[in-house]
Amino acid sequence: MCTRLMVPAAAILAACVSPPAPPAPQEFHAALTPQRAVAASGHVLVADGFDIQTSDAAAGIITAKRQRSPHGNDSLIVCKFKPGSIGSNAMTTTLSVSVSARPASDGSDVLISGRVHSSYGTTSGRMIGLEDSDADCASNGSEERRIAAALAATASP
Repeated sequence: MCTRLMVPAAAILAACVSPPAPPAPQEFHAALTPQRAVAASGHVLVADGFDIQTSDAAAGIITAKRQRSPHGNDSLIVCKFKPGSIGSNAMTTTLSVSVSARPASDGSDVLISGRVHSSYGTTSGRMIGLEDSDADCASNGSEERRIAAALAATASP
């Protein structure tokens, strides 16, 4: 009987709202070579606390992750849990940002995208039945916009 009551309680305790929609990737032309675009993106990501996972300047790609305990990524993501809920307080989020720059006339065509993975390894998260997810949170687009702005500023004379 108690087990059956846990599921409705989980719905209340997690305090869910609709799953967030991820922002569209940032796509634009930059007056930088792919190598310079990757380097400039890397500087922004590291300054913002990201760990570089993959970087290949020749191929024009860089991927970085920022993993934080509850609320550590709140300024960069939106989640389906209301602030202060058990779901929100039990979650560790990893924001991954990828930048690719392809050679184009007078610079590069750049694509910046972000995605968020949420994990609930804490006791309270497991108790209310939360499972790791790639849909519970999404980037709010601020890191992607910050990189795009840095690339535009770097290309300016």
